[in-house]
Amino acid sequence: MAVELVVGTYDCTMKGFSIDPLDPQTGLCKKYQEKVHSGCVKAVASGGHYLATGGTDEVIKLYDMRRHTEIGTLLQHNGSITWLCFFKDKLLLSASEDGCVCVWRCGGGWDLLHILTGHKYGVSCVAVHPSGKLTLSVGKDRILRMWDLKSGNGIFSQRLKKAAELVSWNSSGDQYVLSYGEFLLVHEVKSGNTLASIEVGKQINSVVYVRQDVLAVGSEHPSVLLYSTLSGDCLARLEGHTKRVKALCVCPVSGILFSASSDETIRVWRLANPLPDAVCVNTSELGSRVTCMAITHETANPEKTFLTSTNKETIVQTTKQQFVSTVEPSVSTVEMPMDHVSTPVKPRKTTTKIC
Repeated sequence: MAVELVVGTYDCTMKGFSIDPLDPQTGLCKKYQEKVHSGCVKAVASGGHYLATGGTDEVIKLYDMRRHTEIGTLLQHNGSITWLCFFKDKLLLSASEDGCVCVWRCGGGWDLLHILTGHKYGVSCVAVHPSGKLTLSVGKDRILRMWDLKSGNGIFSQRLKKAAELVSWNSSGDQYVLSYGEFLLVHEVKSGNTLASIEVGKQINSVVYVRQDVLAVGSEHPSVLLYSTLSGDCLARLEGHTKRVKALCVCPVSGILFSASSDETIRVWRLANPLPDAVCVNTSELGSRVTCMAITHETANPEKTFLTSTNKETIVQTTKQQFVSTVEPSVSTVEMPMDHVSTPVKPRKTTTKIC
């Protein structure tokens, strides 16, 4: 199975590349380049055979990657799309500068299930728990919020001393990381402990878990940094880019990490044991500055669908008290009243029917 790498750029385009994860030295093979938005592409995400892009034009574009066709447009937000993420091929979450998070059912008519209203200013990032039952969101209002995805209601909110720009779960859902400027805070859910407080030294642009307890970090520095979430130690420094690292994504099964830089290149890294032995196996010129990046997979059977897949994952039992206690001492732990629930689903704009 080939891996397809999709990147969004400042010049309104989406570019797609194919690569064999078992033989990455063969390089990235460019498959397409399309202008998909009238403004900068700010977010891209994949789930199952679906792909979504969002831009400063306030529009979300949807694609079926089995056939590489555009299947529709979602028009709901009144502000730039800041983040997109899927839970498998079941739910799509979109965040915007309008302060809202929209929850969409994938497939069919792409129904708008919930509009999560609670952030006073723009939402910077959302992260769905691996169980698909809850999500975290952070915004410019310096609030961390947790939402129940089934009901659309808020579970709790927490004021932070500084606005967090990024939030991400590891694959088992037993820890999550928050990014504040040059700092990372890693929290363990079960114990409620802060596992690590990490100072990167430069503004952080991208964070991904490459293993259960290892983070890859892209920042205003040209190096890709690998950190242990247990000790906070820097495990490796991947050198090669000449300008800031803007986006990262990982193919965990094959141990391949992709990094995109403002030097208009994508580097392909083969992770190793030990991690300091990670090597760059390929570099590709883009000719554009990348804003975001995602991985999707080509399926051997183009008619196969993923809509009947069963979620066999179980959620870690996370209590309100555990989450409130998982804040580093330098961050205010004042609990906010959770009086926000999802707005009744009545789209302000018309949602385009899927072809």
